[in-house]
Amino acid sequence: MTVQAKDPSEALGARIGAGWESARHARWAAVAPRYLASVVLFVFFALGLRAAFFPPAPALSAAPPRASADAPSEDFALQFARAYLTYDAASPGVRAGALASFVPDGFDAGAGFFPASGSQRVLWAQVASDQRALAGGRVITVAVGVSTQRLPVYLAVTVRHDPGRALALVGYPSFVGAPAVDTAGGPPPRSAVEDPAVVEVVERVVRNYLTAAAPNLKADLTDDALQCW
Repeated sequence: MTVQAKDPSEALGARIGAGWESARHARWAAVAPRYLASVVLFVFFALGLRAAFFPPAPALSAAPPRASADAPSEDFALQFARAYLTYDAASPGVRAGALASFVPDGFDAGAGFFPASGSQRVLWAQVASDQRALAGGRVITVAVGVSTQRLPVYLAVTVRHDPGRALALVGYPSFVGAPAVDTAGGPPPRSAVEDPAVVEVVERVVRNYLTAAAPNLKADLTDDALQCW
């Protein structure tokens, strides 16, 4: 059996190739940490620029709900205003009895208001405003129409309604002025439509709408127009 000897040139080439492969690995092993550090620094630099020029939007916290009087408090203020402003000077005990269920201990029977003469009836009453009271509770202003004058009377009633507790009158009521009304301002400025095509369409739509001409009106309406004829 004959064994063929290897070519010396092939063995030399294999050794040279292995040497080059080892050198390449050694070179990458030497420079890889430096490249990795450069990449990390670049990432942090980019993040810093983003934070500087494009800061994150601040988180919007939910606005606390606006506190307002509940239905029992408003009903309490309305009933109290009716009893407070209804009177007959000839029979003061009737009014005192009507107020007894609203006035707390320590208050006088008339809750600070004692009509000396005449009589008065409440024609209507409604809540005009509701705002937080500095001393606690809600100041509910009730507009009341009475039989003795043309303009309504405004009575501010402070009501406390703590959770789990009964309604309570806080302090004496007070008469307040009517809300200020600005009558100096005129209507908003308007300008005439000068486009003949627009004027023509408007006139046609109004005419067809008032005469209930639905087929003709549809021709000028968009597909999503609300049809209520």
